[in-house]
Amino acid sequence: HLGRHTPTILFESTRRGKIIFLNPSAKKRFPELGSPDLTDVETLGHPLLTAWESITTNLQPGSTFERELSIAEWVYMQRISYNEQSQNYDIYVNDVTIQKRSEAELLRVQREQRAIIHAIPDMIFVNDKDGNFLEYKVDIAHSIDGPMVAQHVADSSFITPSVVEQYKVLADKTLRTQKPQYLEHDLSFGSDKHSYESRFIPLGTDKIMTLVRDITERKAQERVLRESEAKNRSLIGAFPDLIFLVDKRGKFLEVQLDEDHPLLEPMVGRTFHEIDFIPPEIVRLLEEKVAQTLATRTVQTAEYALPSVGGRTSDYEARF
Repeated sequence: HLGRHTPTILFESTRRGKIIFLNPSAKKRFPELGSPDLTDVETLGHPLLTAWESITTNLQPGSTFERELSIAEWVYMQRISYNEQSQNYDIYVNDVTIQKRSEAELLRVQREQRAIIHAIPDMIFVNDKDGNFLEYKVDIAHSIDGPMVAQHVADSSFITPSVVEQYKVLADKTLRTQKPQYLEHDLSFGSDKHSYESRFIPLGTDKIMTLVRDITERKAQERVLRESEAKNRSLIGAFPDLIFLVDKRGKFLEVQLDEDHPLLEPMVGRTFHEIDFIPPEIVRLLEEKVAQTLATRTVQTAEYALPSVGGRTSDYEARF
């Protein structure tokens, strides 16, 4: 028997289920089937011969029966064929436990990755190096007319020509440098125009995954913030008061003066102590008021006199 020299587990059995040959691999893995005291009934009760009568009855000469069997913690692929020369049955058994465990682990990882991908709020597109869509994931808020697979980015109804040109440049740079690239742009889905951030990520040397995030709300908030800052600066600029922003150490961060109070010397980035025209006793007063304001979280006031342009001395009331 050639089976004596193969690592594949090999048995030969009669139609009644009597094992008449085991190769060394079979004897090592299933020594109980090599016992001379084993009866036919006991043999037929072994998992390898489950449904033996039905199998041998329906197995035609020249055909093969295959099945997967789990025995204890092992998984096997079993192949049974009829040997016309011996009029017995050859049973081949391959241990596929590691393969099955690997497949199960791969499926688990794929399910987890799929769940993560579907949980990501971004739209996801995978394109080849020529710009053709290979895969994509969008949500119900971004309806796309018709299938996109095999379609080129330039043929997409929701991508404007200017974005297509930017896409080509960044896609080429992504594959060439193998580093992510970023782009902010607008897209139109139906009658809605939104702002998006696209992140281009290389998938090897011939594919690109693009994560597209809707940043319309963020853009609107940034616009409102800019408008608010401009308005606040206009209001501050209209105040007749002098305005200083200092930190807890007394260092000037911003200064708002008017034409009647030009800077006698640079102030931003310097502390009270470093300003020559502020006398030491006023420095101590200012530091005390800054500390009280931060400690009590309440408005503090102070009155003092300082020299101004032309050598005059002016009186001031400061509110912290």
